[in-house]
Amino acid sequence: MNAGPGLRDIEALDLTRAARQGHGDRRDLQRRNHALIGSMREIRWKGQDLAKAPQLDEAAARKLYDEGAAVRKQMFESRLERAAKAEPSSPRRQREQAAQAPRRGQAPA
Repeated sequence: MNAGPGLRDIEALDLTRAARQGHGDRRDLQRRNHALIGSMREIRWKGQDLAKAPQLDEAAARKLYDEGAAVRKQMFESRLERAAKAEPSSPRRQREQAAQAPRRGQAPA
């Protein structure tokens, strides 16, 4: 998935108040995802510990996989929710401006 424009790119657009509020919700998404990323890290560490065990614990491995899938689904749902909120509040011209804006590490056109 494309990360989209950065916060500075969004601030440079001529956005309505409603559109700015929609983009302001990005911070909430980042906070939620930050916690979920921490959960994913913990799950990965548990998986590494399982891999080091002398004998495979299939039940624990399956449980850990399910935990990881649940966290990934939460992150996916969070991104969908964010996209649904931002889409109606961004007029076509502003979405086009954002699409044309240079990304981090990319030279302006």
